[in-house]
Amino acid sequence: MTLQSYRITAVPKVTVIITAYNLGSFVGQAVESVMHQTFEEWELLVINDGSVDHTPQVVMPYTVADSRIRLINCKNGGVCRARDLGAELALAPHILFLDGDDFLEPSCLEILNKELDSNPDAIGAYGLPKAVDELDRVICDDLNNAFGAVRVKVCGGKHVALKDSEPTTLATMCIWDFICTPGQVMIRKSAFEKTGGHYNEIPHSEDWDLWIRLCLLGDFVYVRKFVMTKRERKTSRSKHWPSMALAEPIIRQRLASKLLMSAEQRHIARSAHRYSCLYKLGWAKSSLKSDGLMESLKQVFRACRSYIGYLRTHYDFKNVVESSSQADEFLMEVA
Repeated sequence: MTLQSYRITAVPKVTVIITAYNLGSFVGQAVESVMHQTFEEWELLVINDGSVDHTPQVVMPYTVADSRIRLINCKNGGVCRARDLGAELALAPHILFLDGDDFLEPSCLEILNKELDSNPDAIGAYGLPKAVDELDRVICDDLNNAFGAVRVKVCGGKHVALKDSEPTTLATMCIWDFICTPGQVMIRKSAFEKTGGHYNEIPHSEDWDLWIRLCLLGDFVYVRKFVMTKRERKTSRSKHWPSMALAEPIIRQRLASKLLMSAEQRHIARSAHRYSCLYKLGWAKSSLKSDGLMESLKQVFRACRSYIGYLRTHYDFKNVVESSSQADEFLMEVA
């Protein structure tokens, strides 16, 4: 590894926040992917979340070579608190959360920052992820098969396919999390602050919860380009299906009963919740072809359980707001 000294005094336009817990084997690749960006007006905060391996020792040489990189060591508190700490310390108006075992495409920051600058009403912009395993073997590098490449939305009680030029809104994000990992998303810090940050009382999918709350404030620009690579490890949290199953009803119950929304937003959330059950049946059909009958039956069971959850979820249409400012204030209270 060869490091070149870099010094910059200008206020950055983008803050990349890498969170790492015992990721000494991978975090160097994550850091270097930021250093090799075609867009240079960034700062990088590496939040070492109480690692007991060599993570801080890997990061320290980068902080010496490049003043845009800072290492923040903190007591282990989980990924939500680590990300929130990074956002609090961020100097830039745009932020991107990157897991310490993932890495960015060289043009990632340039692409997403340009989209946010070109769409002032958007609360964020995101592209698509490639996928590799822990040995860097390719799992997916086909744009058509990338997670989230195909999007749908609920509209008038029906679901319709989205064009690539259309943004991702509440009508999509309430169906399911079409964003694979935070590293593919750049958001406005001002919008993030309005949400109050991550909700830490769920066992999984805290990023999906955040995307939904951001969608109550505005839309995401969708970019059909690869912007980063997600590493799929055997111990990855994204592989822990039981935790995801526990998290979904919590997220939906909070949306239905805790978050102030307009009547239109409540109709969207309710319709998307109902359609999500059918969406899971689609997974069952896919599993039958790829994983066999038993896995397909499990997916059918999950879809039925989700539908029971939908029937039990009360969307209070009396508890609505008429202005976005009211919703902004309430989002802060319930985060």
